[in-house]
Amino acid sequence: MQQQILTILLVFNSLLLVGQGALDGYMKGKGNLDIAPSFSLMSAGRFDGAQGTAYDIPYKGNLLSVFAAYGVTDRFDLVASIPYIFTSTQKGLQDGGFYAKYRLIYTPVTAKGRLGLMAGTGVSLPLSNYQP
Repeated sequence: MQQQILTILLVFNSLLLVGQGALDGYMKGKGNLDIAPSFSLMSAGRFDGAQGTAYDIPYKGNLLSVFAAYGVTDRFDLVASIPYIFTSTQKGLQDGGFYAKYRLIYTPVTAKGRLGLMAGTGVSLPLSNYQP
């Protein structure tokens, strides 16, 4: 019974989890660097390809990714995400992301709160000539 309850809780909690994008609302601060490696196992019974093409073939692979954010100044950060994929048919770099964000405004509005306004931009591009 406890195992069933735990399984149900994990399923419902996973529906509430969302990943944070490369351009979040937090600034690193001048000279601070965050580096976060991640490793993922991927598998699917069907592979969805480019332009909505579906392939009824099993897919398995691994993804090693490195995310880094650096505070150039207290108001300006650079962010990068670089993935490396391993499958049975290919391995190599895939689409990397490179971003910049700038804090335009960060001013007190109450004794306990501040108003912040940020702008960001970036690009995602293939880091190798891989087959989609």
